[in-house]
Amino acid sequence: TPNIAGHRDYAATECPGDAFHATLPALRAATAARVSGAPPPDTTAPAAPTGLKAMPGRTVVSLSWNAATDNVGVARYQVFRRKGSTGSFTQVGTTTGRTFTSGSLARRTTYWFKVRAVDTSGNIGLLSPGVSARTL
Repeated sequence: TPNIAGHRDYAATECPGDAFHATLPALRAATAARVSGAPPPDTTAPAAPTGLKAMPGRTVVSLSWNAATDNVGVARYQVFRRKGSTGSFTQVGTTTGRTFTSGSLARRTTYWFKVRAVDTSGNIGLLSPGVSARTL
């Protein structure tokens, strides 16, 4: 029997409720890590990147942005694009740096871009504000 358990683990009762009972495995793991001296798992997502800029070319758009902040470190960035001002964004690439070139684009077309950070623990941050660029 686990050291941290709910009444329902021993008898037919609703104590603790469904929502709290589902958190007991994570509570057990965090307590075990603390007792063993291991650091708790990272569950904090990185901040959204800021300062996203787009430089259009003939059939490419080059992006750059400011680094996102995180409590353990950013591992990579995911880049998203959509054609036009409406519709959904689709992931078009990843990079470990703070620049990305989206190529093979239609000429004289407006594209929108967003970027988000993923930290070394796999936590995914929020999307940056969008920026648009019209290819030449």
